[in-house]
Amino acid sequence: MKRTNVKRIGKSWMATFGFLAACAMTLSGLAGCSTTTEGGEGVEEGEETTMKISIPIVTTYADNDANATAAEVAFVTADIFIYNETGTSREQHVSLSASDFEKNTTLWKWEMKNPITVLSGNKKIYVGLNLPAAAKTVILNEGVQGVYGILPVAPDSLPTLRDAIVNPGSGFAMFSTPGTGNTDFVVIPGVANPAGEGKNEFSVSVERWASKIISVKAATLNTVASGATFLTAPGAVDANLSFSIGNVNTKLYPFQKKIGANIEDPNYTPPTPPFTVAQLGEYVNDFGRATGGTTSPSYPAGYSSVDTTSAFPPPAIDARTPKYAVENTSASPYYQGLLTYVSVRARFYPNEIITAFTAGATDSLSRDNTISSVQNDLYVYTTPGGEYLYFTNATVGAAWAAAYDGETFQGNYKDGYCYYLVYLDPKTAYSAAPYASVRNLLYCTMITKINSLGYPNPGEPDPETPLGVTTKLTVDVVITPWTFVAMDDIHLGLL
Repeated sequence: MKRTNVKRIGKSWMATFGFLAACAMTLSGLAGCSTTTEGGEGVEEGEETTMKISIPIVTTYADNDANATAAEVAFVTADIFIYNETGTSREQHVSLSASDFEKNTTLWKWEMKNPITVLSGNKKIYVGLNLPAAAKTVILNEGVQGVYGILPVAPDSLPTLRDAIVNPGSGFAMFSTPGTGNTDFVVIPGVANPAGEGKNEFSVSVERWASKIISVKAATLNTVASGATFLTAPGAVDANLSFSIGNVNTKLYPFQKKIGANIEDPNYTPPTPPFTVAQLGEYVNDFGRATGGTTSPSYPAGYSSVDTTSAFPPPAIDARTPKYAVENTSASPYYQGLLTYVSVRARFYPNEIITAFTAGATDSLSRDNTISSVQNDLYVYTTPGGEYLYFTNATVGAAWAAAYDGETFQGNYKDGYCYYLVYLDPKTAYSAAPYASVRNLLYCTMITKINSLGYPNPGEPDPETPLGVTTKLTVDVVITPWTFVAMDDIHLGLL
């Protein structure tokens, strides 16, 4: 067997060795019937031998995640699942704790202190760290690509997601990485080496199940759009801009399912509209409806402040609050209601308000352009020419709209808040399908421009409306090895 060579990429350590290109490994030759392996040796299958596993340490940081925490790399428990060569029959399950490993700071990996007893032969091995009990049950009963249902079908499920797979107390759930394929294997002798050096020792890389999402704004951001002034504040964190996430998947495969260049989740093939309640129940929204509802103040609980930065990638900011999502991919067509997205909330006040309407008058609208503060309730209309008109009196606004053709009611904006949708996109470097939330990716949404007033409330994207290709939202994604996805040119506007 070739010895393990460890190389560092950015701040992440990855193991490369011999024939191994995936961490769902087929172990050949652990010594009953004589068979010929790729190494040309005759090995015995079905005899007891011993084996050690090492796990390259999942580093705290992506190259550009200066705000990562120790909780994201905590090692609490390890579960080893051993299958036959085809992966169709589980032969062994070993549960260990972090105390059964020791940290090798030279090779930067966790090494098993004592070998475990296994049966010889060709095997596939998967390793999970910090797995919830329900996830282990799924793997034991259904295999590594059984469907693990993480979230309940209910709104405001972020606490449940945190408890399940991103729990600082019990560690972030991680599992073997698929690498470039699921059938690669190494040749090992059937007789264990008593010295434990170089034989029957395997390195298995793992990755987090969750994706991580943060949001920042450019140091210079326009403050006027759609006849309104958007509030901004200097300093590291701007509470006038905040973000949450929506359409978090409720299910995942413990071992990532890669079909060619595609990453597929249990909901990969979209249903045909009209969607049923059960189909939509596979997705939830992470807004604080239980606290905010649709009344004033509007949706306060689920949003975290956006960071201000003059540099990209953003520097460390202690107040940064990330969100975590579950892998969510989709085949075409890409429906708005089935894709994970970031909801950005901005605060504004109108540059003028309409105080009265006089039917038949040459100048039928009375305007007050001395406004310099947030209004509690605004009833917003647009004219056929695209002008935004802001009313504080619903009756006045409705009377004006009824007197003319082509005026469009945009909605009732409460407490000066408006909302925008930003769809995640890992690009083809990590998924052939766009608009995907992929495990172990760090998505950073950089807001660079506000093009127009947003929606009056977060709402929920129309589930049966395909995501438009051309929108007022522009995103430029740059990839670097959690794995950083820089969405660094986001213009806020209506889709």
